[in-house]
This record gives sequence, C-alpha cells and structure tokens, in this order.
Amino acid sequence: MPTYEHICHECQHEWEDIYKMNDSVPDVCPNCQTKGKVQRLISAPGKGKVELYGQELTQQLRKEGKDLAKELYRSESKTADFYGF
Repeated sequence: MPTYEHICHECQHEWEDIYKMNDSVPDVCPNCQTKGKVQRLISAPGKGKVELYGQELTQQLRKEGKDLAKELYRSESKTADFYGF
C-alpha cells in the first residue's frame, strides 16, 4: 500500500498515512481533531528523507540560520512573531 502525506490547514500539522488507493482521504486531523481541513499532498515518488551527520549537518544548520536571520532582518512582523511580541 502507498504512503500518503497530509496537512491540516487549521493547525498546519503534517503526517503520513498508509491506505489503499481506492480508500477515501482522511478528513479529520489527528492533531487538532478539526474535520474538513485536511488535504493530501503530492510528493515525488521514490524521494526519501536524507539524514545529515557531522559536517554536512553543521553546514545545513548554518545555512538555515543565516536564511532565517536574513528573513527576520527584512520583515518586522516576522521578527515580532519569532520573538513572540
């Protein structure tokens, strides 16, 4: 059976489910229990998760940190959201 990815548009929770192609898409979020806000996502077949270790992980975290800093610098509202103001 295929694995499907889903997102809840109410709480932004993402998860995976395994069910038959003919089965209906779940319509209740397992996180917030909201009904009717769930969407099945389209994902690339055969594309798996890659875990980074050591120097590759350090480089990726530095890049993400720099990208976040640039984004926060450009937008006051994002900065306020980030720091909880």
